[in-house]
Amino acid sequence: GKFTPNSALKILDPKTGNVQTLLETKTGVIRDPDVHWDGKKIVFSMRKNHADSYHIYELNLTTNGKSVSADGEPKQLTFAKEVDDIDPFYLADDHIAFSSSREPKYCGCNRHIMMNLYRMEPDGANIYQISRNTLFDGHGSLLPDGRILYDRWEYVDRAFGEAQSLWTCNPDGTNHAVYWGNNTPSPGGVIDARPIPNTDKTLCLFVACHDRPWGALAVIDRKLGLDGPKPVWRVWPSDVRKVILAPEQSKEYSIDWVGAVVKQKIEDPFPLDENHFIYAKQIDAKNERTGIYLGVVDVAEKLLYEETELGCFDPMPLRPRTRPPVLPTRRNFTDKTGTFYVIDVYNGTDMQGVKRGEVKYLRIVESTTKKFWSNPPVAWLSTTVPAVNWDEFMNKRVIATVPVNEDGSAFFEVPAETFVYFQLLDKDGMMIQSMRSGTMVQPGEQAACLGCHEDRLTAVSIKSRVNKIGTAHALPKHLPPAVSYKETVQSVWDKYCVSCHNADADKPEGKLLNLTGGTGQVFNISYGELWAKHYIKTLGGGPSRFFPAKSWGTRSSKIFPYLTKEHYKINLKEQDSDAFKKVAEWIDLNGPYYPDYATSFPNNPYARSPLTVAETRQLEKLTGQKILRSCDVRTNGVQFYADEPEQLNPRDAELLKIVTQINFDEPEKSPVLQGTNNEHKAEALAIIRLGKERLAANGDNGVNGFRYCPVDAWREEKYQQTRHREATFRQAIIDGKKLYENPTNREP
Repeated sequence: GKFTPNSALKILDPKTGNVQTLLETKTGVIRDPDVHWDGKKIVFSMRKNHADSYHIYELNLTTNGKSVSADGEPKQLTFAKEVDDIDPFYLADDHIAFSSSREPKYCGCNRHIMMNLYRMEPDGANIYQISRNTLFDGHGSLLPDGRILYDRWEYVDRAFGEAQSLWTCNPDGTNHAVYWGNNTPSPGGVIDARPIPNTDKTLCLFVACHDRPWGALAVIDRKLGLDGPKPVWRVWPSDVRKVILAPEQSKEYSIDWVGAVVKQKIEDPFPLDENHFIYAKQIDAKNERTGIYLGVVDVAEKLLYEETELGCFDPMPLRPRTRPPVLPTRRNFTDKTGTFYVIDVYNGTDMQGVKRGEVKYLRIVESTTKKFWSNPPVAWLSTTVPAVNWDEFMNKRVIATVPVNEDGSAFFEVPAETFVYFQLLDKDGMMIQSMRSGTMVQPGEQAACLGCHEDRLTAVSIKSRVNKIGTAHALPKHLPPAVSYKETVQSVWDKYCVSCHNADADKPEGKLLNLTGGTGQVFNISYGELWAKHYIKTLGGGPSRFFPAKSWGTRSSKIFPYLTKEHYKINLKEQDSDAFKKVAEWIDLNGPYYPDYATSFPNNPYARSPLTVAETRQLEKLTGQKILRSCDVRTNGVQFYADEPEQLNPRDAELLKIVTQINFDEPEKSPVLQGTNNEHKAEALAIIRLGKERLAANGDNGVNGFRYCPVDAWREEKYQQTRHREATFRQAIIDGKKLYENPTNREP
């Protein structure tokens, strides 16, 4: 809806001011040029018109003396329909990497589509995915050592604006690793990074989370650290330095501070050397038109070029560049798994107080992809749409739990190309510490780390350990489904707890904590009670700062004593270890509810209620109770309580009321009916019963009988089609053939 055509690819001679147009489109947009190592061709992305998607093109150049011109028409390299391919860049072996929406996945806290990194051969053949983040990996460039430097945006038990940082990987997609800013709460985003020639510093942008991809110019010296203000060697404008925070300062942060400080925003920076940068910048803070600037460190900046109407972007020297080394391939296309070797789980930050021998197991958790979204008039906790959990954005699946050796090492298989993270467990299967970033391995990749929350700037000797690796712990033959609260945890409460912890008038335990499983318009009753009353100590969409071992999860939750000591003749941990494991695992996973984002009711409140907005409004009118709520992001991402409050805070009290007011399982017991006069009660009850009928017909996500709504069924089919398409490319690679997207090519 915001597509604005009219674009051109141009060459500027700064000495003469001469401008040549290489390619122009009045109906489309050209973006993201990257010059080849020899300076004789350019790869870029183009969308020819509103009906088109962005595809990758390459344009050959001809040099005659001092003039440069296009050598023929641009060659289209990618062709996938309803797929956007952007930000292409040349790899050291002349293959091309780019960002793409080919695996259709959506932002956890909103609706927009995400992208991951892909690569293809120089002629467009054999396209395959090299990153599997559940959100965004992209805007890549190449480091002098041949690795890819890229922007990552992810969620692993963190808030939506606190995990937008710089990462690296090998060109084959192996060895994804943090570069800088993964636990830095402000700036809200770190993007568009490029290495500065002949230095070990990096030029990048510090940006606000809720803005266009522009902001302040910054230089990172990674030798000085991986987070916080110390590694920020320079920043322009200098006022931005006051909003660069260390991880421990996340209580006082704003992910949008940079946007407030920077008046004329910068984008698309390119370093010429350590002291000279070119970039696009707003010419006037009052409008968004940008020009091309030359910045000289500690001296001044100069406007090199502007146009009267259009903005200018993506400046890059048209000249040969030093080609980085070609890195060897460490993956294959046949294996279904890779392996991880953790050298010592006790080695790392925030493991203080954990005694050697205390960690007995390592839990492998998958953060699953958001393949669906909805557009309800009322959202739940930010704009997750549909509602998925109380205070966090992720769905979880426990892939396996593997043993940790006495020396702290662990060696295990992981499903290839799966976004996973790890948790350390004690002898009872309770979490001691948890990763809050995702990782992955490629097929056949053998990955290793020094420890958990390790210091990535420190090397340790592993010579004494490498001979003890042995055989990797194998994956189970069949992976379990994603966690569904109603299918797992509620069954435990039903068996052991609800006889006392229910809402009957003669049950004071039920007033203290109601653990019945009545289905509400967003979640069920027990889930709302446990979250709102803080019986579970979880991070939610928590802040980016580090948390010490044992500071959250089952062992530190208010409910813990009731699970591990005799409570009304029940000691769950001793009497039913499997049931205890279900509950402990659920708390340690940050308290998820739905197994995925699919829904039967995409246009109803919270995209979960079986009642329409009109019916819900009528129910409010009949009962005089508020049961619809607008989204609230003011407190989202900071719901971690160091000390449990004596009373519910206003926000949680309001949310709990909305969760528990309607009971679609037993409509007559719906609290919203209490106090409703007889004149309106029958009509109100009829509305709730109608919701019960719809749930019976469509199922409820997370239990048997659930049915996708039509649009989610279509999205799932489309997702599987994209996976099949990539599988055909991979088979061509295995067979030593070339496969192209263009059906007119020699080998369709």
